[in-house]
Amino acid sequence: MDPTISRRSALTTGTLTAFGIGLMAAAGTATAAVEAQPAAIDRAEAAMHAIEAILLDELDDIGRLDVVFELDRLSDIGKAADPHAVAADYPRQTGANRTSIVDPYPWEVDA
Repeated sequence: MDPTISRRSALTTGTLTAFGIGLMAAAGTATAAVEAQPAAIDRAEAAMHAIEAILLDELDDIGRLDVVFELDRLSDIGKAADPHAVAADYPRQTGANRTSIVDPYPWEVDA
């Protein structure tokens, strides 16, 4: 059996993660956050898959537009160097603050 570990097998078997955690531990970095991150990523990906299914199968045009405006906000938060500051400055567009309630025709320009 070939003892060579490919990048794909390292990723699928967790070898690469274990190696990275070992290096970080040797460098004195806390490993708890690194170990918890894959679970958080899995939860985030599951939520995105659920949102996609809802967008495709359950919402009308206005409902999809409402979700897209909130996804735009989340995109800005995700790309920010200080995500907490962006979240604080950019109110949620859900519930009573939903775009279709606040501005039912956001794509039309006031003349």
